Amino acid sequence: MGSLHHHVHLKDKNGNIIGHIVNIYGLKKDSLNLNGLMESEAYMYITKDSLLKLMEEDSLLFGEQRKNTKLFFLNNDSPQLVDNSAKDISELEMQARMKRQKEFLTQTNTTNVVNSKEQKIIFYFPFNSYLLNDVQLDSLKSYFGKLYQDKKFPLLRIEGHTDSKGTQEYNKNLSRKRAKSVEAAIKSYHKLLKNMDLIAADESKPAAIETTEDGKDNEAGRQLNRRVEITILIE
Repeated sequence: MGSLHHHVHLKDKNGNIIGHIVNIYGLKKDSLNLNGLMESEAYMYITKDSLLKLMEEDSLLFGEQRKNTKLFFLNNDSPQLVDNSAKDISELEMQARMKRQKEFLTQTNTTNVVNSKEQKIIFYFPFNSYLLNDVQLDSLKSYFGKLYQDKKFPLLRIEGHTDSKGTQEYNKNLSRKRAKSVEAAIKSYHKLLKNMDLIAADESKPAAIETTEDGKDNEAGRQLNRRVEITILIE
């Protein structure tokens, strides 16, 4: 029995054809009834640069169809195929996600206006400590374990901070250790993030004043500064 083909042109914003998608529907091999109808297969012919650009805008472009989609890359300057071997879409999705994650790490909020799509988790630490307690670990397991089960791939920015006691170099290392503790825990619960860099560049951002108006030590302020902030964006 014959199969049905559906051909779609892919165009960029200027109307240039950058590729084609051919969807094929038909019966599974050796099947003689409609119960044997196979899932649609998509054959995408596109320039690699164009596809990566689309995936940077939407890293889950293919969704559940990734298993049934085969890629054939076109030459950027001609409609001729330069590589007719099937490509691993998961690998391309990972490339796009890693680029978006890298960009997210370098974003800074200079207006103090919170992105409505972003969520934030803040953990506080005892003086000179970088270890997470059981409550903090359980909360990370619950939150990121659920994201992993739901196959959601968040963008993350982890920032470690200390109070002002100690030398600048010592506090920089302690901030890094706190961020690393959180990163390790998150990656253990959300295994799709294991190859991602999640820690932002070191930058001191006090959340509270550590001395009172009369110059006395403000322990409550120091406690607020001994923290790790996790900024999460689920697209």
